[in-house]
Amino acid sequence: MTRKEARLSEIITSLVRYDVPIELPLKIYIDGKVREEEQRRIIEMLSAKRKINQSEIEVYAGDKFDERVEIVNLADEIANWLFRKPLSWLSENKRLCKLERM
Repeated sequence: MTRKEARLSEIITSLVRYDVPIELPLKIYIDGKVREEEQRRIIEMLSAKRKINQSEIEVYAGDKFDERVEIVNLADEIANWLFRKPLSWLSENKRLCKLERM
């Protein structure tokens, strides 16, 4: 496993909120190729952290997912928009702070 792959599973696991109920099965969509081994690692980490049966977690990944799956496209647009904002703007924006607490 590469360092990049190890970080991917940690990042994805950290993005799932632990303080709100989730609908099962939990579906994770990733824009880009992800090896089967890494998909299993993501499932194992999420299962352990959220106390969810591994069979209730599904990982979908593939090239150009943002072009094929609407929710991935929306997430990609939001991520790109946020990436272009200066950190000072993000930390001072009250609306984003309210959204974070939801």
